Amino acid sequence: MQSLSVSPLRAGIMSVVFLGLAGLVSVPALAATAGQVQDFAQAVEQIKPLNEQVHAAINKPGVTDAQKQAMKKSYMDKVNAILASHHLTAQQYSSMLQETQKNPAFAKEVEGAMR
Repeated sequence: MQSLSVSPLRAGIMSVVFLGLAGLVSVPALAATAGQVQDFAQAVEQIKPLNEQVHAAINKPGVTDAQKQAMKKSYMDKVNAILASHHLTAQQYSSMLQETQKNPAFAKEVEGAMR
């Protein structure tokens, strides 16, 4: 029996949904240039460790709601800076993120750009 695995791309960005970035917009099918795919792949690689760090901090015992909100705001500020450095808006990133979930060919293209 073959085991199922989640691609590195999907594993790395799935939890972005938790913090709300992926839910910003819903945009129909995406036509991304090679440069946009490269920018997106680099942004994913930079956001993934930040995302893991914030999730760990938010889930620590004793963290207050106010602290969680401050961490989320700081996270979003950092994510927006990363996106800007890769010439992406939150809307473009969200659209591309959604596209990786519904379009295996696009997900594979992004994974290739991450190598």
